[in-house]
Amino acid sequence: MTNQPAVRPAGLGVIVVVATAALVAGLAVWLIDRSGGSGHRLPEKFVYQIDKYKQIDPGLLAYEEVFCFDSGLKDASAVAIGLEDRIFAAGDRSIRIFDSRGGRLAAIELAARPSCLAVAPADHPQAGRVFVGLGDQIGVFSGEGQPLASWPPLGEKAILTSIALAEADVFAADAGQARVHRLSLEGDVLGAIGGQRGGRGWAPFAVPSPFFDVAMHPDGWLRVVNPGALRVEAYSFEGNLQLFWGEGGARIDGFFGCCNPANIAVLPDGRFVTAEKGLVRVKIYSADGQFESVVAGPETFGAAAGAVNESLSDHEYTAVDVAVDGKGRVVVLDLTTAKIHGFQTKAGSGESEAADGSR
Repeated sequence: MTNQPAVRPAGLGVIVVVATAALVAGLAVWLIDRSGGSGHRLPEKFVYQIDKYKQIDPGLLAYEEVFCFDSGLKDASAVAIGLEDRIFAAGDRSIRIFDSRGGRLAAIELAARPSCLAVAPADHPQAGRVFVGLGDQIGVFSGEGQPLASWPPLGEKAILTSIALAEADVFAADAGQARVHRLSLEGDVLGAIGGQRGGRGWAPFAVPSPFFDVAMHPDGWLRVVNPGALRVEAYSFEGNLQLFWGEGGARIDGFFGCCNPANIAVLPDGRFVTAEKGLVRVKIYSADGQFESVVAGPETFGAAAGAVNESLSDHEYTAVDVAVDGKGRVVVLDLTTAKIHGFQTKAGSGESEAADGSR
């Protein structure tokens, strides 16, 4: 981190910051065209030399693994938490549902590969309903897996990568068009953040790879990862930038590589869980973007999680998706092995109270 505040208010304007990363990461950041309009000057395949950053200081590890099981998927894509802390794992052409201990409960069969999903929580008007990204559109299912609706496609170039639910709104991140769609609970398009120049709500999202995540925050603002700028941004529902935080760097408090974090989740007390692709690191940041601790590092997810072989042509990355259950546990789906890991705070770590919102 620098000595500047981690959170920058909206008064600084909507600016795509070309954040430098340490060592070779810095070279990659400067060579990539953040706008996505002029291409890049990197070779089609490149490898970061980052051995020194694979090892996590044990003093920073505030979480311990409490379960791990195989989802049974061949091509895992996303994880979400449903009612009663049920774990929903998406991939192949299905969603598999597990209890909080890993026991398989049910499955929802799909017509296409799911790219993202969200489950409405208990306090939502449509509690238990499942919203699934299917390429360029969203499918809606009951908690028992019955199909309820198939919403219209969101554009010829749409690639949906994340869904966030508000009380009366659905937000869908679209990596193909670098925008976030705002929809009603019935699937009507209400607007969009980003994606085109001019007009209200435009934001210059830099999305060089198919990782583009959104999450609702307890403060009422939507959080959007601007991956090419290596930061997390907060928006009003109308698309006005409120604040942002995050910096590039191979050090543990920064986001490494060309475009991170790949995925985020929000703890009940408003703190963030972030997951980086390539050099896989799952970390905790405060509600205002200050680095706090580490949930898990590359050693947890095997040798591939620290290899950081990135292919810009076919988007081959080692990555994980993250979710948070009602107990504040961090649930991680390894997209390479399709295993589901669960982590809780270590006794005496000082984070247990914060995880359940009681601090």
